[in-house]
Amino acid sequence: MATETWSNINSGYELSPTTFTKRSRTKAEYYAQPGGHIFYETRHWKNERISNEARALIILAETRIPTPRYIRSGENSDGTMFLELAQLRSSTTGLDGFVMPPAWMLETDTRKHWKPVTFPDATLMFIHGDLGPSNLLMDPKTLKVKCVIDWENSGFFPSQFQKWEVDEVRYYNLYRGREEHLQLASSITA
Repeated sequence: MATETWSNINSGYELSPTTFTKRSRTKAEYYAQPGGHIFYETRHWKNERISNEARALIILAETRIPTPRYIRSGENSDGTMFLELAQLRSSTTGLDGFVMPPAWMLETDTRKHWKPVTFPDATLMFIHGDLGPSNLLMDPKTLKVKCVIDWENSGFFPSQFQKWEVDEVRYYNLYRGREEHLQLASSITA
């Protein structure tokens, strides 16, 4: 297998026979993309998101996961889907003192810093935060998921924060719903 490289508006990727590498993009790389200047100016945590993804992967490595144990999944009242996984619970939002909100919330809540909030019980679940079709690498012959990538928006949140869709159109519709996003954000604001 030859080394493959690709990018999206936020990250550059390299897949070699032995490694998968993800990196932040430079200001010049953002500005070279159509509309990239908007992403560069409004998307905070350009480097912190990669660090948060690394912390998430460290946690996942300690759990014997290719994937966490499945508990349940289903449809929320607003038509979005949820996925609940076991044994990854916390009483404090985020990861190790840093809170990176789910990707779909960044369009609505643009504050530059989210403070971790601690609750009395460990009811927060570990979520991916950006689970969609482009973050699932699949075997083209068997259609089995080979890998889940882009963990930078992961952390411990209430279960309503885990949203995912299986096609691009429905995935990007998660970015709509300003009122719900604001209500969810207020549920974990210190």
